[in-house]
Amino acid sequence: MRIPPNLVPAAKSHPMAQALKESYEAAFRGDPKPMEALFWPDCVIHVPGHTLISGDVHGWTESLKWMARFFERGGKTFSEEILAVVADDNWAFMLTKCHAERMGRRIEDKSVNAYRLRDGRVAEIWALLGKSKVFDEIFGQSYRGCGVRCNCPECRSEGTRISEPRVTTDIR
Repeated sequence: MRIPPNLVPAAKSHPMAQALKESYEAAFRGDPKPMEALFWPDCVIHVPGHTLISGDVHGWTESLKWMARFFERGGKTFSEEILAVVADDNWAFMLTKCHAERMGRRIEDKSVNAYRLRDGRVAEIWALLGKSKVFDEIFGQSYRGCGVRCNCPECRSEGTRISEPRVTTDIR
């Protein structure tokens, strides 16, 4: 049974939904300050996958370092679009769609970030990936350059392998 749109009451957005959206948009513009105000200093981020940015990240200082690796690893063509954000006093969920281009091929995937809230701030995040293979392709261990292990001109010209340790995660 389909309910006609005029009979569905408009949902009032929770303030946390708007705050998360605005803080992420600021972070993508290079300004982490709004996000810092929203996250507890002891926040934890859980990132699945088999990449150099996968694993558990503890605390705001480490989260900033992780974000720098995230943007570096995503490469010049990486972008993320916020599709929807919903929240209440205890939880928030953000649906995103990421885009990247690798070796002339466009890569897209959707993911959901689940946020556990404590006293109006983010205490913990779980990244729930649509397709982990796509995430691994975008953020996997690579040569400096295009972002994937390859032999493209950009990678060959750089010629240096990133020597960060591989991290895994245990999502419970």
